[in-house]
Amino acid sequence: MKKIALVTTTIFIPTLLEGYAQNFRKFGWKNVLFVIAGDEKTPKDIINFCDNLQMKFGFEVKYLDIKSQEELAPKLAQYIPHNSITRRNFGMLFSYRIGADIIITIDDDNFVGDDNYLKYHSIVGDTRDLNCISTDTGWYNVCEVLREEKNRYFFHRGFPVDQRVFDVKLTVTRKKCKIVANEGLWTESPDVDAITLLTYGRLKVLNFDATIFGNNFILEKATWCPLNTQNIAISSEALPSFFLNPPQIRYDDIWASFIFRKVTDHLGYYVSYGQPITVHKRNVHNYLKDLEKELDGMKRTPELIKELRGIELEGKSYLDCTYELIEKLSDNFEDLKKGYLIWLETLEES
Repeated sequence: MKKIALVTTTIFIPTLLEGYAQNFRKFGWKNVLFVIAGDEKTPKDIINFCDNLQMKFGFEVKYLDIKSQEELAPKLAQYIPHNSITRRNFGMLFSYRIGADIIITIDDDNFVGDDNYLKYHSIVGDTRDLNCISTDTGWYNVCEVLREEKNRYFFHRGFPVDQRVFDVKLTVTRKKCKIVANEGLWTESPDVDAITLLTYGRLKVLNFDATIFGNNFILEKATWCPLNTQNIAISSEALPSFFLNPPQIRYDDIWASFIFRKVTDHLGYYVSYGQPITVHKRNVHNYLKDLEKELDGMKRTPELIKELRGIELEGKSYLDCTYELIEKLSDNFEDLKKGYLIWLETLEES
């Protein structure tokens, strides 16, 4: 049985984890670990919560406070600021070091549904026969399989603004492939950018339409869509290519996903989208402040994509390919390169 770690970071008591634990126990999952990466604002009562969660459900629960994170990876701890969602890197690193096969990350406002959550994420590492989508633009908006209450169209957060077109030509085939990551989608509030929310005011996703491409589907090599850390499972072997870099505020996971897709395409593996579906009850946000944080990422993403698409890789592993890719990126992305080098060096110490 695969060893699975579910990672989150929070400044609250993550009571939503009780729902996940109930779900895992209901469907008979056993080899599961909960990892919580704390921050300066995380309440001290979280220690009691973790103890009670472990005692009640029988799953191991690991809380990483600031001191534990500093001991786990001193150089990384100096680089990652406090009060940052990128503290999640420590949870992923801990899971990697203890030998988890699959590392799942969730946001603390994404609640588990009624379905067998791990059934779908556990496809990571497997070879599956799935519907495979390619487009004439090299981009596909996976949010097209979500049904919004007023039938409004919206793009996945981080989708390049210069690729937001509606007349994309799709080709769908069946492909047998190895899955190294699976992004579960969401009902209620979708993961979209601040401009979308400022425009619409509110979006509500009613359901995921599995009749279109199936419970899970893949994108062909060179057909991309961003990934996020709200509800995603990643193979431990692929973790070197997925680092949440603090300077890219609200684009930390988006840029990580483009690095990840570039290396994954080269190695001949695939990313799937679809189930499991979480219920995203969005925490309170100031969308104007979110927009300020997103502008730099929006502006620079087309240039990053252009560079990534133009780089030729030769490596045979995620570690080697990511080193190679970071070396070949221009100095225009020195901030991204710096963070990734610290991440790769930290993983090599494991």
